[in-house]
Amino acid sequence: MEQAKKLWPELEWIQDEKLREQTTQTWQLALDKSV
Repeated sequence: MEQAKKLWPELEWIQDEKLREQTTQTWQLALDKSV
């Protein structure tokens, strides 16, 4: 998930911790499947 956090620092703008974590996981999954 660190890769997603580095690519999209805007994820930190999401104030709800659970939503931020789920969104980060979604982006990480998308990255993993696209490569």
